[in-house]
Amino acid sequence: MLAAAEVDTLIINGGPNFAMGQEWSADRTREGKVSVYGMSPEALRQRRELTRWITTILAGEHYDFIVAQYLDLALLVPRKDRARMIFDPDDFLKTAPPGAAVSMLVRIKIQVRNMLARRVARQALHVWYASPKPGDLPNNARRSFMPNVVSVPDPTRDREAPVAGRLLMVGLFAHEPNIEGLRWFADHVWPALSARFPFAELHVIGRHGPDLPEQIRAAHFHGFVKDLAAEYDRAAVVVAPIRSGGGTQIKVIDALVHARPLVSSTFAYSGFAADLKLNDHMLAADSAAQWIDACTSLLNDSDATEGMARRGAEKAAATYGPERMVTEVRSTLASVGH
Repeated sequence: MLAAAEVDTLIINGGPNFAMGQEWSADRTREGKVSVYGMSPEALRQRRELTRWITTILAGEHYDFIVAQYLDLALLVPRKDRARMIFDPDDFLKTAPPGAAVSMLVRIKIQVRNMLARRVARQALHVWYASPKPGDLPNNARRSFMPNVVSVPDPTRDREAPVAGRLLMVGLFAHEPNIEGLRWFADHVWPALSARFPFAELHVIGRHGPDLPEQIRAAHFHGFVKDLAAEYDRAAVVVAPIRSGGGTQIKVIDALVHARPLVSSTFAYSGFAADLKLNDHMLAADSAAQWIDACTSLLNDSDATEGMARRGAEKAAATYGPERMVTEVRSTLASVGH
């Protein structure tokens, strides 16, 4: 196996300013930053420049493997190079929210996006999938389960006591399933909870559009925070009311490794059902009444709640820590002959 310092790594991620690193850094990394997403002229310009940059790098230097996370970035890899690409789509297939009034245009976009995901999966050397649900499996026999993993915080760190009645939701609120889930929770669950617990507050962490706080006035929006662990520590209950999307919901295991009591939708829980036990490690709910009852039970019984949180943290850390990913990467490289 190659040590990390022996691997040339090209990283493309999001940032406030569009930029592409032209030289290898001391740790043999080049980094490109995308600042605009979507189909705007500026987003398309950035995508074209990234495609040219990646094509030039691949033509001038030899790589045994290309690891492309997410469909948008995998599509930037030239088709002739995808035969040595390990495709890590995270959310392999997308779905519309159940029962939602989704326009025909949105449904067509989802279908086109899923068609492209299947095409790239067929072309790839190997595919990692994060959701073991049969309907989410990629159409490539050369595939393996790569669970989402999270960094496990130091359990001995100094922690603030949870604030009574403080509910927390964490996510990227430029992502429609997160917006839809938060809006549904605020409309259908929060009114009853705030009536039962007048001191309760709903806090939302994660990047969001400028109009969302005006649209969902029930929540306190904090945007990006530097110390996410501290926000988890202050939460009495974490909620993940995600009802659509694809792959697995990393926010589930992120809440658990921070030892916070969690209520998620059955949809969000389903990707972890093989490892996490309901009522022992976390709770799940679907209807508004189920959500209200689950949150009420956790807010009313702090001793039982914290016990469940400790068990959930132990299980999630053992199952979804970084060493799990290292094991899966080594297994993949062995299976493809490296």
